[in-house]
Amino acid sequence: MNKKQWNRLTQLYKADHLSKKLKSPQTRLSALARVEDVLLRRWPQIIEDPSKLRTIEKNRFLDRLESFKGSDLNSAEKSVVTGLYNFLPQLASSEGIIDQVLEPISTPKEPSRTKNAKTSPNPKTGDKEAFYSELASALSDALSVPLKFEVSHYFDVLRGTPKKHQFPKTWDYLKNAYAKINGFGFDLDERIEEFADSLKMKSQETDVLITSPFTMMVEYDEEQHFNPFRGMTLECGLYVDWNGFPMHLYKDLCDVPEKTGSMKSGFYTLQSADPLFPEREGEERQNNRLRQRAFRDLVKDAWSVEMGWPPVLRIPAFIVDWKRKGLNSSDCTLIKDYIKKLNK
Repeated sequence: MNKKQWNRLTQLYKADHLSKKLKSPQTRLSALARVEDVLLRRWPQIIEDPSKLRTIEKNRFLDRLESFKGSDLNSAEKSVVTGLYNFLPQLASSEGIIDQVLEPISTPKEPSRTKNAKTSPNPKTGDKEAFYSELASALSDALSVPLKFEVSHYFDVLRGTPKKHQFPKTWDYLKNAYAKINGFGFDLDERIEEFADSLKMKSQETDVLITSPFTMMVEYDEEQHFNPFRGMTLECGLYVDWNGFPMHLYKDLCDVPEKTGSMKSGFYTLQSADPLFPEREGEERQNNRLRQRAFRDLVKDAWSVEMGWPPVLRIPAFIVDWKRKGLNSSDCTLIKDYIKKLNK
């Protein structure tokens, strides 16, 4: 078992803990040893790759840890878990992220849905999984780093309707952008409270989730992601000094006439009602699907900030003539060049 990353994470925690000159520092260190023992016996994947914690909400992790332990966690053990979560962003920065010189880090045996960027399937089948795998392969080549990744990854904790407690740093950005793109004077907090029982709570999906040697979301943005509402979200403070995509290009692509639809095809209008994005009263043609999509793109970007990950890497389909399948070698070269320029 490779414990390199786990040891790095626990060392960060121990150094901080011992620097506080507590009367009984051994209490927390013993609790850390017990937590590690439970994980080694029942959940070794975390020890092998602690970056997985970034995709697991802390309370959910605590619940599973208690079930594996067979009894309630005491206050010291809960405090240790909180400390480990607090140091995850530093673990990421010490591993080397996209804007640094990356070194390959040993990774555990990958789960069944995980792919290796160097052995991805043939994208010419038109299969979505193969297509996203090619994107990850292009990223791997651009960075000269072997990547582990999952395609069409659904987050357990990130839902269609964002939860305020999950976005302590970026909630104001979400609120302001939400009010702007709806144009109805809606307040996000009030709307969520009023329609709590009927809001969309389906898990959010990311096209590609890089899991090692760093954690990062990759999105392939097709034409429908570029609209005036997305352009409005790009004006919010979240995107100051953002480097997950070329801002000038994205704003230019969003500077298009507003599009609407009269049929609930799921492209411009929602197929099922979402109280956060209602139809415009008295108008036959609607655009609430575009508003919802723009907001959810913003939410994903904000989520990367909250998790301490690199910004979502967004690849505009524009650079390969809006293709949805069948990337060829020339397309992959264009994508690799795009990523290399973004990483400078």
